[in-house]
Amino acid sequence: MSRRDWQLVKETFHQALRLEPAERDHFLENACDGDIDFRIEVESLLISFADAKQFLERPIVGEFGRKHNWRLADGQVISHYRILS
Repeated sequence: MSRRDWQLVKETFHQALRLEPAERDHFLENACDGDIDFRIEVESLLISFADAKQFLERPIVGEFGRKHNWRLADGQVISHYRILS
């Protein structure tokens, strides 16, 4: 993909991201103008963005701590980090 094409994919991705998910299909139909490779690239970015957002919304340490009743105490030292609060 050329630098110009990549720039267009990024711009289209950011525009689609501002829309509600239900509006994106219609937007992509117009923006991609029948270029299936272009559309696949933009849609893969949208899917990756959604997956990354879900991953970051679920703190693994919190789940681990609840499962094992694990608590960090003020002043506790882990490796070279001291828990402040």
